[in-house]
Amino acid sequence: MGVGAIGSTGGVNEVTFRLKNKYDAGFPVVTEISSLADLSPTDAVSALIEVSKRSLDHAERHAFVMACRKISEKVADGRLVTPLARMLAPNEADVRWGAIEALTKIDTEDAAKALQPHLSEEKNLTGKLKMAEFLGRHGIRDGYPYAIEHMSEPYLREQAISALAAIREPRAAGELRKILTTSNDVAWKSAAVRGLGRLGVAELAPQFLEMARNAKNPLAPSSLIALGDLHETKAVTIPRYVRVSHHETLSC
Repeated sequence: MGVGAIGSTGGVNEVTFRLKNKYDAGFPVVTEISSLADLSPTDAVSALIEVSKRSLDHAERHAFVMACRKISEKVADGRLVTPLARMLAPNEADVRWGAIEALTKIDTEDAAKALQPHLSEEKNLTGKLKMAEFLGRHGIRDGYPYAIEHMSEPYLREQAISALAAIREPRAAGELRKILTTSNDVAWKSAAVRGLGRLGVAELAPQFLEMARNAKNPLAPSSLIALGDLHETKAVTIPRYVRVSHHETLSC
């Protein structure tokens, strides 16, 4: 079935008829693809699937993934996973990230499997860690090495910890304990404290309390946040707790 045959309502018929005519005449169809996102999700998804079968230029592919993203904010329709998976080429960063965002909004196991092969090729570290977190929520642990590797970098720490918490790698707690015990690097030790807190390693709460109560301890701020993650009620007796709780982003 061609694009012009999609839909039975006036809105989708009008858009797809205009899209087909312009496409067949060799004109850009960016506006028409974008306008599909304003239709009802059912009509829009069917139309977008048909559009994806056409040979689209870069601007049209970008319009396609943006329309899919907008639709996916309304309805997580798994039918879009396959066409979006074809938009993940690393040489078109804007198209790729539109597709990634749409897939994460669809938020299904199939969407995660579509993204899984593309994690290693992602160059943007924040983006890589966001992908790792998404995959982790669906039981895919491929992003664990990236989460561990970048925990000590201040501008990546929050995202790395979020990824680590989502991935739930069984060996993570042991590796973080080892870092906390053996490392002489404050950044790494702080990251380990934060990670152990997010992973819910409750038996370390007394140690974190001791560190947090010492204002001169460089691990005190991270320990306070970890205690908040562990829901340790004794932390509220520490004067600094109010200032650094609720996951404030700290550089230490």
